[in-house]
Amino acid sequence: MYVYIIVALFTLSSAAYSAEECRFRGINSFYERVEQFNPINQEISSQKTLLGANLDVAKMRPNPEFELELLRGQQGGEDVNSIGFQAQHVVELGSKRQNRINKTYRQKDLIELELDIKGLQAKLEAVSLFKRVSQLDLITSSIKEAIGVFNKIIKKLTSRARLNPEERVSLSTLELAANDYNAQLIDLENEKEIAIGKLSFLSGCNITSALYSEIKLRRYTQPSQDVELKGLSKLEDYKKSLAKSDLDIEKSLGYSNLSIGPRIEYQNQLGQDALSIGVALNFQLPLFHTNNGGKKRALQRVLAQDISSQNMKNRLLIKRKALVNKYNKLVSVLKKMPSLREIEEKHENVEKLFSRGLVSIPMTIESHRQQVDFLKSKFDLESDAVNTFININLIDGDHSSLKSIL
Repeated sequence: MYVYIIVALFTLSSAAYSAEECRFRGINSFYERVEQFNPINQEISSQKTLLGANLDVAKMRPNPEFELELLRGQQGGEDVNSIGFQAQHVVELGSKRQNRINKTYRQKDLIELELDIKGLQAKLEAVSLFKRVSQLDLITSSIKEAIGVFNKIIKKLTSRARLNPEERVSLSTLELAANDYNAQLIDLENEKEIAIGKLSFLSGCNITSALYSEIKLRRYTQPSQDVELKGLSKLEDYKKSLAKSDLDIEKSLGYSNLSIGPRIEYQNQLGQDALSIGVALNFQLPLFHTNNGGKKRALQRVLAQDISSQNMKNRLLIKRKALVNKYNKLVSVLKKMPSLREIEEKHENVEKLFSRGLVSIPMTIESHRQQVDFLKSKFDLESDAVNTFININLIDGDHSSLKSIL
């Protein structure tokens, strides 16, 4: 998260004039943009390319070995010359090369899924962030409206020569409320500025605001036992597979490599030439060990990984069930809350009554306070619902269902 902030600030400062201005119709159009132009996708693509290079390394075979020996000496006052040449090809016994390739494939599967989850997480976080910016737009607008109304009343009261006790209390309350809202406004605008910077980075656009839309409140009905988990749970299957690959490699290391090839030796002694041709064979005798220690260690890792992965998958299923229950409870609460349109209509009625002198100053203060508090409470529940739904998506490894609530 913090990396995104730092990168976003540098990106926006250096490319403020080159990034395009984007106007999104809503959160769905923003999500489509992030799916296509998210810079995290480029990072993931380059790392996946590196995985292909790792596979090329695993497929390499040992180079053949060449040995040349030149000897010159004397025997009985006569020159003795000897030339020896040997070429050996290294044969990896025990399926070492194939096991290396298999392990690299399994590493590739694991890392690719980790990268896919990272990309999915970035896109889902971008959606959550867009939602938060749209909420902050409405909250700050409501607070600015309240500050404007309070300042008008404060100006009207301070212009009077004398104030009755109720007016003095109202003036003091208004000043405190205005100062409190000004402080809140600074914090909210700072939060919004940071969030917009991250959104601009994730979308490659200059973003200034986000259009608010209420989430589609639908209960999550799919039970855990009917879900094919392809996200965080699937990682555990790949981890177990990779541990078994390590065991296969340790088993293959119990076989020594075989070096075999032709050997030619020429010798000139006392004017007589001698040429010898044969086959050279070289390998280690497994007298002391056949990598039993490495095989035992790898086997223990497999057993430990099996236990760890099964425990993690069980915890994820328990967590998913809890998240689904939490999300459905949040949906039930949000459905009972009035819509923003209803709240706005009630607020406008209060403003009309106040302008006609039918509502007291304390009631006006309370009306604005309730509106701001309601927006904060509603948006906190909305954000919690979206983030809970996102966490379910990360466990499942499926982001397509996210669009059902946007």
